[in-house]
Amino acid sequence: MKIYVNDIGVVIEIDMGESLNAATNLKLEVRKPDNTKVVWTPTVYGEGFNYLRYITVANDLNLAGVWKIQPSLTLGSWSGLADTVSFEIFAKYS
Repeated sequence: MKIYVNDIGVVIEIDMGESLNAATNLKLEVRKPDNTKVVWTPTVYGEGFNYLRYITVANDLNLAGVWKIQPSLTLGSWSGLADTVSFEIFAKYS
């Protein structure tokens, strides 16, 4: 299913591959197609607490094109970035 500009309630889930139950400072650093950057605050989700989840709200997905998300968090003594995830947002009628 395609995601379109200005869709609300889109569930974005990123499998982090390990339990994030004790993780802190959770962020999704988002780069929009025009290279502007925003930060979304995800929640930890799933039976094994291994997913970061964010549900879009009004004005989150305001541009068509390829979006990139890079999770950022602290887990124990480690703090840093995880792998970048890309997805496409489509213009109306595309």
